[in-house]
Amino acid sequence: MMNESALDFSRLPRVQLSTVELAYIERGQGSLVLCLHGFPDNACSWLPMLELLAAQGYRAVAPFMRGYYPSTVAADGDYSVTALAQDVLDLIEHFAAPDSNGLKQAVVIGHDWGGLAAITAANQAPDKISKLVVSGVPHLHKAPLSLAQVFRSWYVLMFQLPGLPEKLVARKQLAFIDGLYSAWSPLWTVSTTHLDSVKASLSAPGALPAALGYYRAMVRRMTPARWELISRKTTVPALVFSGLMDGSTGHELFRYTALCYENLHALVKMTSVGHFPHLEDHDFFAHKVLMFLKAKA
Repeated sequence: MMNESALDFSRLPRVQLSTVELAYIERGQGSLVLCLHGFPDNACSWLPMLELLAAQGYRAVAPFMRGYYPSTVAADGDYSVTALAQDVLDLIEHFAAPDSNGLKQAVVIGHDWGGLAAITAANQAPDKISKLVVSGVPHLHKAPLSLAQVFRSWYVLMFQLPGLPEKLVARKQLAFIDGLYSAWSPLWTVSTTHLDSVKASLSAPGALPAALGYYRAMVRRMTPARWELISRKTTVPALVFSGLMDGSTGHELFRYTALCYENLHALVKMTSVGHFPHLEDHDFFAHKVLMFLKAKA
């Protein structure tokens, strides 16, 4: 299994989409599985899952999301969830082999912003996504707002400020990122190797404003049509993970998950796990995902 420290970002393959060039990590051959990261993270987060999926006969691809080095910043400056979802659909079109009916499909696994992108892509083109795995983020069809969550989401409000957040996050070699991992996953210690990898993705010119741009677009570029698409009840078969120790997204936000998906396989509540279930308890997470992929829809 390749370690993150052995990856040379500059030599990763790339795919040109309409407004952005995405670098990606790929393993295996077979039916396509896309693995999408969130903030503060990058595609390296999925390396163990890519290796496992490849061993199970899948073609597993994890892109560095738009704006995260070595992917480029978006030429149109669009970091809305709908833009992220279109990237997902474009990646499926690029990587998936057509079935006997000429249809290109993929399983999509998304964490954090990757989860919201996956949900939105599934809502936009349910025929393109055969199964959906969402981790660390609630579906917005029915997510209760709590006072505790308002306090947890302080950084979302802070990121709305112009210029200042970039300076605060970048201080002391992005120590802010270390603080988020500690607060969001209090019982888990992220490896220095992974932190260095994430910081490398956020340190390139334009990368940090792009990553914060996801949060700004969610507020500033939201329209009724976009909200309807993002929050629409999802029809694609879905598996959802929630870490009960998540310091970023409270488990109470998943209370109505069963009402958000027409075909919910399971809501998996992981005790002693924070915001990064696929990293904190990879074996358990991977087992549940593989069982879901093998189950009949």
